[in-house]
Amino acid sequence: MGAKPDPGRVWSEKRQGELEKAFDNIINICNMREIDLLLIAGDLYDAPPTYQELKKLDAKLSRMHRTQTVIVAGASDHIGEDAAARSFEFRSNTVLMPPGKPARVFMENINVCVTGMSYARPEYTERLLERMEPGRVDAYNILLGYGGDKTHMPFSKDTLLEKGFNYIALGRRHQPTYVVKNRMAFAGSPEPLSPKEIGKHGYIYGEVSDLGENHIVFVSASLRNYIDKTYEITPEFTASGIRSMVEQDIIDTGSQHIYSLTLNGQTSGSVEINLSELVRRFNINEVTDNTSYSYDTEELMRENRDNLAYDLFERLSDEESPVKEDTRERAKTYGLTALFASGDN
Repeated sequence: MGAKPDPGRVWSEKRQGELEKAFDNIINICNMREIDLLLIAGDLYDAPPTYQELKKLDAKLSRMHRTQTVIVAGASDHIGEDAAARSFEFRSNTVLMPPGKPARVFMENINVCVTGMSYARPEYTERLLERMEPGRVDAYNILLGYGGDKTHMPFSKDTLLEKGFNYIALGRRHQPTYVVKNRMAFAGSPEPLSPKEIGKHGYIYGEVSDLGENHIVFVSASLRNYIDKTYEITPEFTASGIRSMVEQDIIDTGSQHIYSLTLNGQTSGSVEINLSELVRRFNINEVTDNTSYSYDTEELMRENRDNLAYDLFERLSDEESPVKEDTRERAKTYGLTALFASGDN
């Protein structure tokens, strides 16, 4: 929460509100499914939250009837010396793990012990997660950690598994990732935050059987996704045909999503691709046009016998040339495209 995805885009302001709505939806799900424990593995906020933001968060968490919440602060919302989170007292059934040192919280009513540590600074190169131990031998033990790269508590998955935690809930990566089936996972972010974060986003829902066996599933829940689309264009396409194809595909996939479009292939010389109308109507982040013109070479040779195009083709058609054939063919296409674009034909 607090992030501003895609600054400068018309949908950016809406996205800010949607990030908070995503969290509200998770609270609603906790109530609906009577969840026992909500784990937040860092970077709930895009920056260290203010006192007012924490007060608002506390009010949101107070809406949950049954669910207990355990939070660790991550690199983005780390708890520095002057952070409001150092002195804030939650009225909801919430524990924010203290910064800079491992801690444990035991919830007797569900017999669960959570071990974790909030960040006191943006980076930790120390392998601190590997030093943490389960808190109680007679309870279900969870490690709640933020890290996994060289500047954020690097770790070996095998070392963490050897510690004996029943489950390891991880934050840092924005993409959901199963590290070890039903034992260790990154939940990812409930909403994607940049065009690079393609794929599904949501949360991890887990259940523990009476025998202590885990079963976790990823639940897709984002309001929007960033989606890359690639279209293969042939000379038979008209300009309106290309627009109609892209438009219908976006509508079928979901017009709420944010798209990056790539056009490959060849068009006839008379076709000019213009998707500006679709850019105005839909959430299109960028359009990459890799198409080139397709030409009838025999006809062009006849029509351009006395100009640059003819000379270009003669030189590039020389089978005795030391240049490879596929390179010469590409050069023909690029050269003709340049000639026709400049009007020198």
